[in-house]
Amino acid sequence: MYDEYKQLKYYIYYPDDYDASKPVRVLFDIHGAGRRGSNIEQIVTGGLEKYIVEGYHPECIVIAPQCHADCWFDLYEQLKEFITAQVERFHPTEVLLSGTSMGGYCAWQLLMSMPEVFRRAVICCGGGMYWNAGRIRAEVKAFHGKLDRTVLPEESVKMVNAVNSAGGRAECTLYDDLDHNCWDRVFGDRSIMAWLINGV
Repeated sequence: MYDEYKQLKYYIYYPDDYDASKPVRVLFDIHGAGRRGSNIEQIVTGGLEKYIVEGYHPECIVIAPQCHADCWFDLYEQLKEFITAQVERFHPTEVLLSGTSMGGYCAWQLLMSMPEVFRRAVICCGGGMYWNAGRIRAEVKAFHGKLDRTVLPEESVKMVNAVNSAGGRAECTLYDDLDHNCWDRVFGDRSIMAWLINGV
């Protein structure tokens, strides 16, 4: 279903057995540049949301806001306020994060600027201010296609190395046969999603 919070439209998925009186995890998914705009229905045309509408039923609430500006950093303070409001709304046992491309850059930044919020993260073809990665407390798995020339794979490698050098926990997987779109493989891999959602 779709909703709106202070002019920020978003898609929200509830697990089949959702019960507001029981503990729940919440996953925030931050999309890439291709789904920017004002048509919220674009959200389900790609990424994790596409798999959900095609029949994948993750065991958590999934919240996917839509960027209505040129990039997420134009809305960054609004996005942080939105995340805080949703966390206060659901009181989740764990807050999870995923991001792709432009949303991958945003996801790395969220981990650094809201380090106390997130438990685990999956980030596809993103990058960030690696010199600040010591702030990250979440466990992170980053993914990148070795053939990517839109966002160079070194961007993920630098972030993961910086997290680990600071004593954090991060892994980087590079796909030999993929270019920019590595997210279809990542979100289609149930073992990756099981780790993100359940930590196993």
